[in-house]
Amino acid sequence: MVRQPSWHTAGARRVARERRHGAAGQGRAADRLRGQTMKLVFKRGACSMAVASALILGGCGGGSTSTTPNDPNPPATPPTTTCSTAGLAAAAASTQKVVCMLTSKGELVLELRPDVAPLSSANFLKYVNDGYYNNTLVHRVDKATPLFQAGRFSTQFLPKTPTYPAINSEAANGLKNVRGSLGMARTSDINSAQAEFYVNSVDNTGFDRNTTTTPITEGYTIFGKVILGMDVVDNIVAAPADGIVPKSPIIIYWAQQVK
Repeated sequence: MVRQPSWHTAGARRVARERRHGAAGQGRAADRLRGQTMKLVFKRGACSMAVASALILGGCGGGSTSTTPNDPNPPATPPTTTCSTAGLAAAAASTQKVVCMLTSKGELVLELRPDVAPLSSANFLKYVNDGYYNNTLVHRVDKATPLFQAGRFSTQFLPKTPTYPAINSEAANGLKNVRGSLGMARTSDINSAQAEFYVNSVDNTGFDRNTTTTPITEGYTIFGKVILGMDVVDNIVAAPADGIVPKSPIIIYWAQQVK
């Protein structure tokens, strides 16, 4: 769904930003989201070296370069290793499977929907329970179609290799790309989702499956939603960025299945 980068950040002065994006403005999301495979790397906001990957949104320079000062680099170690009391309470109130995720911007509690997206939910949980998302980066913050994307790069700015086969699209499950929804990133192949995911901070209806278009707009699979931490989502998406690449690292410290 989106494309990915590899980046250089403060500390090394040049931290390579690799990443892959994929398509889109709301109006033409159907076409753009079909995903071209781009090779991008960002060096302090400029496209420099190349790295392959696939995802949903635009290409190099696909977003505006923020003049906002960089956020301070986050601590390398998490402030806690367990879900908060509030997070556990939110999980207990849900009737679905729930994941607690700690980022350097705060905690997210994600409710999955295996009842309507069994493949995507099971796939995500395998990566969570394997520790795949631990010490990874949010590598895309898109201001044009506000969302963030993660699941591709380690905190050492190295691309990670997904450990499970791609899964089939479940975009026809009736779940929509509304604010707070959790979706699977993919390439132009609708059945190519693996480890990368995204969270919408607004209603991005252009990413939904649409059977009224010719050809049908296949869209992107939604398989859950944020049930606690939308302020964290908003803070992540609002982070200073060069194009769609955060100027300072945004870390996912850990993700744990809590229900």
